[in-house]
Amino acid sequence: MGVALREKHDLDGAIAEYREALRLEPEFAQAHYNLAIALREKHDLDGAIAEYREALRLKPDSAEAHSSLGIALREKHDLDGAIAEFREALRLRPDFGPARINLRLALQAKGDKAKAPTKVRKGVEARPQ
Repeated sequence: MGVALREKHDLDGAIAEYREALRLEPEFAQAHYNLAIALREKHDLDGAIAEYREALRLKPDSAEAHSSLGIALREKHDLDGAIAEFREALRLRPDFGPARINLRLALQAKGDKAKAPTKVRKGVEARPQ
């Protein structure tokens, strides 16, 4: 139900549904992840970060959750934390294009252009020579 409400842009309804799902099944990693997405969309970055971390505690091998946490951390201006999460997402799934792109953006924002991939094509990065 939460997913359907979020798709209808009813974030408050979606958040309520995810919280109810978690009340019934607190160890449901996907509900924590979905709640984090909705909270981020409501600009509650602290709440989103906490939920992404809980989702990762329950399912540490989720490249998507690491990448999404990285985005939220970047939005909070924690570039080092964001870079670490994007790198972990790529360690888990080397072909994960969105994590690669976000890593490049975070490295560039940090001013570390020498380590930022210059091209992203089919999940392969090209580093400057």
